[in-house]
Amino acid sequence: MPRSLEGQIRATYFSLRVILAVLAFTLPPLLYIGGHLRAHIPLRDSMSAYYWAAPGQICQCSCTVLDTEKCPAIEDNHWTDKQRQAWIDQLKAGTMRNYFVGFLFAVGAILYVYKGYTWKENWALNFAGVMAVSVALNPMPWDCAKHHVTAHGASAILFFVAIAYVCIFQSDDTLVLIKDTKRRAFYKGWYRVLGIIMACSPIFAFIYTAIRQRYDHYIFSAEMAGIYAFSAYWVVKIREIQFIGERRALERLSDPNIPG
Repeated sequence: MPRSLEGQIRATYFSLRVILAVLAFTLPPLLYIGGHLRAHIPLRDSMSAYYWAAPGQICQCSCTVLDTEKCPAIEDNHWTDKQRQAWIDQLKAGTMRNYFVGFLFAVGAILYVYKGYTWKENWALNFAGVMAVSVALNPMPWDCAKHHVTAHGASAILFFVAIAYVCIFQSDDTLVLIKDTKRRAFYKGWYRVLGIIMACSPIFAFIYTAIRQRYDHYIFSAEMAGIYAFSAYWVVKIREIQFIGERRALERLSDPNIPG
């Protein structure tokens, strides 16, 4: 027997939230474990570096030091222009590139089609979806030149800021449906914490890189914190909506006159 229209809508939204949470949770270990198993790639200094990471790569793109114009490991080899270009092309292969780009496109598409509870939330989610795709379409620079501001970095920061805005400023729109004040405060507290983590993680990575003038594993850790906060947000949102649905179902059982 087919489910009700209301049940179909709930199931669809539930699936979208679950997919977002699962995708975000699996990305960091997927990049690291996949890169290690497929090409023996050690942990890169950022998740974005997996766009370029390839077997036998000497320089971590965009290398470890950002002050030089070219990769010193390549320049130290007195190769012909043809040999140098062949080596560069091999380094740019990007063993995990398809996974990285596919994840961003999937997340971007889901966020865009997901309809927010209010027009403000909807626009913020749409914007975050566009920024996720922009991160994929504007990869971090491969060369070792010093890049303070890039389309890739700006898109990543704006993506997390948009989701943090939804967490911190738009969560109350659905929380008002919860009559239990303690339960409401519980969800509100979680949304505030997760929103702050999502907003701070890319900003920390940007400031840290600008100060240290280099990438290292702290950047990967900061990005992972933001990604996991994003995943946790959708897990909490799933439980919140389920709780609201359960309360309404109980109310309708006790009073059939209550609208769905």
